[in-house]
Amino acid sequence: MNNGELVFNQSPDKLVAKAKGHTWIIEALDSELDRIKEKYPVIATVPAENGWEVQVVADKLEEFPGKSIDPNLEHAYVYFMEYEIGQAWNGDIE
Repeated sequence: MNNGELVFNQSPDKLVAKAKGHTWIIEALDSELDRIKEKYPVIATVPAENGWEVQVVADKLEEFPGKSIDPNLEHAYVYFMEYEIGQAWNGDIE
């Protein structure tokens, strides 16, 4: 749903498949978090030994090295809203 309109009417597995290859984890320092949040939709930040593991969705990573991860339903929802229909995600899932 987007503004009361049905925008995806398939199975959750098909939504997750759309995000395959578009979900990433970036190992970041504290000083990099704000820049990452400005550039990408951040799904999760997890404390790590040398800073943070930051999960983002994006067509590709720029500026920050990272590795591709398998998407879950939350990643897929944010990817679909941001990149498929162009609706900016504010970090709140209702």
